[in-house]
Amino acid sequence: MLRARSARLILLLLVIPVALLAHFTWLAPASGPLVPGKPYRLQIGHGHAFPASEEAVNAAQVKAFVADPGGTRAELPARREAKALVLEWTPKQKGLHVFYFTQDRGEMSRTPEGVKPGGRDRNPGAAAAFRAVRTGVVYAAHGEAALTGRPLGLPLEIVPALEGSTLTLRLLQDGKPAAGVVIRQLQAGSEEGREIGKTDGRGELRLHPGSSVDLAAPFAASMSVRMAPGANIDTVNLETTLFVVR
Repeated sequence: MLRARSARLILLLLVIPVALLAHFTWLAPASGPLVPGKPYRLQIGHGHAFPASEEAVNAAQVKAFVADPGGTRAELPARREAKALVLEWTPKQKGLHVFYFTQDRGEMSRTPEGVKPGGRDRNPGAAAAFRAVRTGVVYAAHGEAALTGRPLGLPLEIVPALEGSTLTLRLLQDGKPAAGVVIRQLQAGSEEGREIGKTDGRGELRLHPGSSVDLAAPFAASMSVRMAPGANIDTVNLETTLFVVR
């Protein structure tokens, strides 16, 4: 979870929803169904057109985990295979498993010479300085399991809950509801994804029967949090995806 380390890094109350960039980073299944005793593979992909990954993100910046039905958490190594990162886990029990990752890309600055590492201390003439953090979550189950997500404490995450035929997506930024943020759904071959709605005052978006939402594709959201004046960076830019395996 992102926390300010000094008074200069205290977040302002202003939170700015922004559209996703034309490229995405997602976590999605890369094997057959989740079955106890068999390896289950997932892929961290990155590119303009889901599900084809165009390049592997920096594995050194990635921390990945799985939470089993009992809530026990285990860290998963992320290894590079071709143009993606791969996670693998062999489940020991039935029920709902939650896989997730965080990629903290650190502080960067947009300069006339391009994007460079470091904030304004290293790039005083930068047009913009920011910290970029990506997250992704996959809910996968074997057997009958209620889809009732629980917050994972990520910088940005979409928490799902299925009640009857209504799917509620709750967007949380550091555990707090993020209102007025566009939720998109990645579509095969699409550079933009499809906007399916905005979160309400409680950070929720309810999808009712007939909403034409495809659970076989990830949901995605992004937002930018402005920092206090004088901080080393201007914003913390957050992106997240959610994949529900049913």
